[in-house]
Amino acid sequence: MVKKLNKALLIFISTYSLAFGGDIKDILNYYFREEIEQSYSDNRILVLSKTYAEFNPIGGFADGRYKLINYCLERIEPNIYFLELDFQKKKGSLRFNQKVQYYFWYDGNVIAFKTLKGKIKYFVPKPVRKIIKKDNEYIEKVEPPTLEVVLPTMSGKVYLYLLFR
Repeated sequence: MVKKLNKALLIFISTYSLAFGGDIKDILNYYFREEIEQSYSDNRILVLSKTYAEFNPIGGFADGRYKLINYCLERIEPNIYFLELDFQKKKGSLRFNQKVQYYFWYDGNVIAFKTLKGKIKYFVPKPVRKIIKKDNEYIEKVEPPTLEVVLPTMSGKVYLYLLFR
């Protein structure tokens, strides 16, 4: 399956470059533009895919757990960020979407979120260092810290999992 997709991508790129005279490097840079922007950005915060939300709207038919489908993290000021989370729940053939937005402050040690119920502050854990014995030598492995944050919304809670690089 993956080989077929790779072949299809290669055929698309070569056809596009022949038809429109584009350079393959330009096409690939356009294709991977989001990943390139994230790698050059100095915000080293990632929202993990296991992030979810529990909403309880008034109607009751859309209650329950919503899965994270997309997020947007923008740096506004040197230590102030804007986070927009898109959640979706599938129930049969129906799909329910919810968007949640937060502003937060992060300086490397403390992260503080502005919510409807006030400011919520967390201390960012230090990286975890593990020493692993491999054959006859010891290897130090450093794992980036992760943090689970529970944030209130208008009709529920967001369980946000963050990875700090």
